Amino acid sequence: MKYLLTFLFLVLSFSVGALELYEARSKKMVTENSDGYLKAVDPKAKDLAAKINGERKKAYEDIVKENGGKLSIKQVEEQAGKKLIEKYK
Repeated sequence: MKYLLTFLFLVLSFSVGALELYEARSKKMVTENSDGYLKAVDPKAKDLAAKINGERKKAYEDIVKENGGKLSIKQVEEQAGKKLIEKYK
């Protein structure tokens, strides 16, 4: 499980939109949700949130596949959501 979360954060940290995401977070344009996805608070960040959420969905699905389905997508999303909320309080 620890390996999975480390992998998840590496994938998310090095996404193409990392710099844009950093800026959007610092300007409070997006927020982390408990479901592991971003919420666009500012309409200007809607496309960025959709792009990042698509990348996250793919990463979450990859984690489920790598674990042979021992975890559900919902479990992975919730675990990621908790970690992301804590990280970006």
